[in-house]
Amino acid sequence: MLSNYSLVGHAHSSLYNGSTFGGDCNALAEDYKLSYTHLITSSATNLFPISNNANAIISIATHAGGYNHQLGFSSNGSIYSRRFAAGTPESWK
Repeated sequence: MLSNYSLVGHAHSSLYNGSTFGGDCNALAEDYKLSYTHLITSSATNLFPISNNANAIISIATHAGGYNHQLGFSSNGSIYSRRFAAGTPESWK
């Protein structure tokens, strides 16, 4: 049960404001709860395997102190996941 929470009602602005992103995919803002980053380019670092510039990441903060989960949607047709523990990212799976 989600108890009075909805993605629409509590979604914060995208970490990168939905613009084309080619930076470091390990960079997470401390104050976000939910972010969606799209148009991630092939020049991005620390990204899952891709085939072109049509990639996206959904990031969800699960606990204070850098505990987060990410889902990555790749242009190669696959979905990847990883978590951050105390701000340190695991490898994409």
